[in-house]
Amino acid sequence: WKGLVLRDRPPGAAATRLRLTRQGFDKYLRIKSQEALAYFERKEVETKWAYWLTDLEGRPLFDRGTGLLTDAGDELYSSAVASRPVFWRLRSGEVRGNRPVPPELRPQAPPPPAPRPPAPRPPAPAPTAVAGVPVSTAPAAAPVRAPAPAPGTAR
Repeated sequence: WKGLVLRDRPPGAAATRLRLTRQGFDKYLRIKSQEALAYFERKEVETKWAYWLTDLEGRPLFDRGTGLLTDAGDELYSSAVASRPVFWRLRSGEVRGNRPVPPELRPQAPPPPAPRPPAPRPPAPAPTAVAGVPVSTAPAAAPVRAPAPAPGTAR
Protein backbone atom coordinates (compact mmCIF):
# COMPACT_ATOMS: atom_id res chain seq x y z
CA TRP A 1 0.00 0.00 0.00
CA LYS A 2 3.04 2.21 0.26
CA GLY A 3 2.62 5.30 -1.87
CA LEU A 4 -1.01 4.47 -2.69
CA VAL A 5 -2.75 5.14 0.63
CA LEU A 6 -2.31 7.67 3.43
CA ARG A 7 -3.57 7.36 6.97
CA ASP A 8 -5.56 10.42 7.90
CA ARG A 9 -6.83 11.32 11.34
CA PRO A 10 -8.94 14.46 11.37
CA PRO A 11 -8.55 16.68 14.45
CA GLY A 12 -10.85 15.54 17.24
CA ALA A 13 -11.64 12.19 15.59
CA ALA A 14 -10.97 8.96 17.47
CA ALA A 15 -10.38 6.77 14.38
CA THR A 16 -8.02 7.14 11.47
CA ARG A 17 -9.18 6.76 7.93
CA LEU A 18 -7.39 5.72 4.78
CA ARG A 19 -7.21 8.08 1.81
CA LEU A 20 -5.84 7.50 -1.67
CA THR A 21 -2.83 9.40 -2.91
CA ARG A 22 -2.82 10.72 -6.46
CA GLN A 23 -0.86 7.64 -7.53
CA GLY A 24 -3.35 5.41 -5.66
CA PHE A 25 -6.32 7.11 -7.30
CA ASP A 26 -4.77 6.73 -10.78
CA LYS A 27 -4.24 3.01 -10.17
CA TYR A 28 -7.80 2.66 -8.83
CA LEU A 29 -9.20 4.43 -11.91
CA ARG A 30 -7.21 2.20 -14.32
CA ILE A 31 -8.50 -0.94 -12.58
CA LYS A 32 -12.08 0.35 -12.51
CA SER A 33 -11.87 1.29 -16.20
CA GLN A 34 -10.75 -2.24 -17.09
CA GLU A 35 -13.62 -3.68 -15.04
CA ALA A 36 -16.04 -1.36 -16.84
CA LEU A 37 -14.75 -2.53 -20.24
CA ALA A 38 -15.26 -6.15 -19.15
CA TYR A 39 -18.80 -5.25 -18.03
CA PHE A 40 -19.67 -3.76 -21.43
CA GLU A 41 -18.14 -6.78 -23.19
CA ARG A 42 -20.54 -8.99 -21.18
CA LYS A 43 -23.31 -6.70 -22.44
CA GLU A 44 -22.25 -7.50 -26.05
CA VAL A 45 -20.33 -4.30 -26.76
CA GLU A 46 -16.97 -4.97 -28.40
CA THR A 47 -14.05 -3.28 -26.66
CA LYS A 48 -13.16 -1.18 -29.69
CA TRP A 49 -16.71 0.23 -29.71
CA ALA A 50 -16.95 0.65 -25.93
CA TYR A 51 -14.76 3.75 -26.20
CA TRP A 52 -17.53 5.39 -28.26
CA LEU A 53 -20.31 4.78 -25.71
CA THR A 54 -22.18 7.77 -24.32
CA ASP A 55 -24.79 8.22 -21.65
CA LEU A 56 -28.28 9.30 -22.69
CA GLU A 57 -27.23 12.95 -22.41
CA GLY A 58 -24.45 12.40 -24.95
CA ARG A 59 -21.50 12.52 -22.50
CA PRO A 60 -18.76 9.99 -23.35
CA LEU A 61 -18.24 7.13 -20.88
CA PHE A 62 -14.53 6.69 -21.70
CA ASP A 63 -11.79 9.15 -22.55
CA ARG A 64 -10.66 7.95 -25.98
CA GLY A 65 -7.17 9.40 -25.43
CA THR A 66 -6.39 7.60 -22.18
CA GLY A 67 -8.99 4.80 -22.20
CA LEU A 68 -10.06 5.73 -18.66
CA LEU A 69 -13.60 6.22 -17.41
CA THR A 70 -14.89 9.79 -17.48
CA ASP A 71 -16.97 11.20 -14.63
CA ALA A 72 -20.14 10.24 -16.56
CA GLY A 73 -18.75 6.75 -17.18
CA ASP A 74 -17.80 6.30 -13.54
CA GLU A 75 -21.29 7.35 -12.46
CA LEU A 76 -23.00 5.02 -14.97
CA TYR A 77 -20.76 2.04 -14.22
CA SER A 78 -21.12 2.50 -10.45
CA SER A 79 -24.92 2.54 -10.85
CA ALA A 80 -24.77 -0.61 -12.99
CA VAL A 81 -22.64 -2.42 -10.38
CA ALA A 82 -25.18 -1.37 -7.74
CA SER A 83 -27.92 -3.03 -9.88
CA ARG A 84 -29.69 0.25 -10.59
CA PRO A 85 -31.23 0.60 -14.07
CA VAL A 86 -28.82 2.30 -16.46
CA PHE A 87 -28.90 2.91 -20.19
CA TRP A 88 -26.22 3.94 -22.64
CA ARG A 89 -26.10 4.83 -26.31
CA LEU A 90 -23.97 3.06 -28.92
CA ARG A 91 -22.18 4.94 -31.66
CA SER A 92 -25.00 3.92 -34.03
CA GLY A 93 -27.52 5.69 -31.78
CA GLU A 94 -29.07 2.46 -30.47
CA VAL A 95 -29.90 2.52 -26.75
CA ARG A 96 -28.96 -0.45 -24.58
CA GLY A 97 -28.93 -1.04 -20.87
CA ASN A 98 -28.97 -3.48 -18.02
CA ARG A 99 -32.78 -3.57 -18.19
CA PRO A 100 -35.14 -3.82 -21.17
CA VAL A 101 -35.12 -0.51 -23.02
CA PRO A 102 -38.37 1.41 -22.38
CA PRO A 103 -40.45 2.34 -25.44
CA GLU A 104 -39.71 6.06 -25.09
CA LEU A 105 -35.98 5.36 -25.55
CA ARG A 106 -36.39 3.09 -28.58
CA PRO A 107 -35.87 4.63 -32.00
CA GLN A 108 -39.07 5.48 -33.78
CA ALA A 109 -39.75 3.36 -36.85
CA PRO A 110 -39.68 5.44 -40.03
CA PRO A 111 -43.06 5.89 -41.68
CA PRO A 112 -43.82 3.42 -44.47
CA PRO A 113 -42.94 4.66 -47.94
CA ALA A 114 -45.68 6.33 -49.96
CA PRO A 115 -47.35 4.00 -52.48
CA ARG A 116 -45.85 4.23 -55.93
CA PRO A 117 -48.13 5.40 -58.73
CA PRO A 118 -48.92 2.74 -61.32
CA ALA A 119 -46.44 2.53 -64.16
CA PRO A 120 -47.66 3.94 -67.50
CA ARG A 121 -48.79 1.32 -69.99
CA PRO A 122 -46.31 0.75 -72.76
CA PRO A 123 -47.44 1.85 -76.25
CA ALA A 124 -48.75 -0.78 -78.66
CA PRO A 125 -45.94 -2.46 -80.54
CA ALA A 126 -45.16 -1.00 -83.95
CA PRO A 127 -46.02 -3.19 -86.92
CA THR A 128 -43.11 -5.24 -88.13
CA ALA A 129 -42.13 -5.79 -91.74
CA VAL A 130 -42.14 -9.20 -93.34
CA ALA A 131 -39.23 -9.74 -95.68
CA GLY A 132 -39.88 -7.85 -98.92
CA VAL A 133 -43.39 -6.62 -98.01
CA PRO A 134 -43.79 -2.94 -97.19
CA VAL A 135 -45.62 -2.10 -94.01
CA SER A 136 -48.46 0.36 -94.22
CA THR A 137 -49.49 2.30 -91.17
CA ALA A 138 -52.64 3.68 -92.85
CA PRO A 139 -55.94 2.11 -91.93
CA ALA A 140 -56.77 -0.87 -94.13
CA ALA A 141 -59.08 0.01 -97.06
CA ALA A 142 -60.95 -2.35 -99.30
CA PRO A 143 -58.97 -3.08 -102.45
CA VAL A 144 -60.22 -1.35 -105.63
CA ARG A 145 -60.92 -3.76 -108.50
CA ALA A 146 -61.49 -2.99 -112.11
CA PRO A 147 -64.64 -4.48 -113.64
CA ALA A 148 -64.08 -7.73 -115.45
CA PRO A 149 -64.13 -7.46 -119.31
CA ALA A 150 -67.23 -8.65 -121.09
CA PRO A 151 -66.87 -12.05 -122.67
CA GLY A 152 -65.84 -12.10 -126.26
CA THR A 153 -64.33 -8.62 -126.39
CA ALA A 154 -60.69 -8.12 -126.95
CA ARG A 155 -58.60 -5.71 -125.36
